[in-house]
Amino acid sequence: MRRQWSIRARVAITIGVLGLALGSTFSYTLMQIAERYEHVILRTVLAAEADSAKEDIADGRVPRMPHTAHLEGWLVPDMASAKLPEALRGAPGHS
Repeated sequence: MRRQWSIRARVAITIGVLGLALGSTFSYTLMQIAERYEHVILRTVLAAEADSAKEDIADGRVPRMPHTAHLEGWLVPDMASAKLPEALRGAPGHS
């Protein structure tokens, strides 16, 4: 003989399964949107940096390196230069 679930148990299970399905769907959708938006932001930032460099070159100036709170670049032709941090001095550079 099969045991009957109470209405309370059936409603609790149904709500749990529905919550799991909706939560999974929303998180997957949000992840996909974030991935697409990441590419849009990267393209926009890179295009702005390229446009800025083109303007600098057209005006006869040396293009500035990108600089943010989390990203900093050095353009140093001499890898033994005192401008570089100690850990990078003498490292093989690009020619």
